Amino acid sequence: MKQHAWLSSTARGVGHTYPGAGRHGQSFIHRNGLAGKEVEMPEDLIASSRKTDLLDQTGEWKWAGIRKYLKLVKRFEEFLLLLAHITGGQPSRGEEITGLRLINGINRDRNIFIIDGKVVLVTQYHKSLAHFDSPKVIPRFLPGRIGQLFVMYMIYIRPLTDRWEVDKWELYGGKMAPPSDFIWHNEAAGGVPWESWIRSGITAGLQVDEVRQYEYMVEEGSTSVLEEDVGP
Repeated sequence: MKQHAWLSSTARGVGHTYPGAGRHGQSFIHRNGLAGKEVEMPEDLIASSRKTDLLDQTGEWKWAGIRKYLKLVKRFEEFLLLLAHITGGQPSRGEEITGLRLINGINRDRNIFIIDGKVVLVTQYHKSLAHFDSPKVIPRFLPGRIGQLFVMYMIYIRPLTDRWEVDKWELYGGKMAPPSDFIWHNEAAGGVPWESWIRSGITAGLQVDEVRQYEYMVEEGSTSVLEEDVGP
């Protein structure tokens, strides 16, 4: 397995004071030369035992195999949601965590940053609106390993699955919806965030041993990017 990209402690903060921080469609991935790394995912998949499940003899994608793989990705995303919920400080309300954005939207900034080498999910507590005319902003610092999972997901897994969605719509001639800004989204419903009730189903079905079955997803997303400075 190649060496994982570790987050450095040199990142100093977050906000529009950093050039490009508010650009639509961007995140700290784009600001640190990590965009485009998803090409390593299919390379690793093709080199693995899963090649025959994902590619036919002509080198075209086998959509039956991809759909099966996407189900594993969906389960992995469920674990990320659960880990963010229980390790990022006091548990948040369902809609506060499921509505987080990976990248800057047209009218809303992203909710995931790097601060002092830590992955931070920034949630908003909207019940404070009635008293202060603005939501309460809550930074949720994730443990190192959990933060690393989020970074690996953003660099390798999510761009690849977004690319597959585009290819699928082009193949079947359907009306293509743009990739969703949200971390946890329902592609069939136009990329809207998951409903908060989904999380209750995640916790009910959680098996500790099952987490180990998804370790290979991060291993296949390992990178040639070595230890380097990662900013906000």
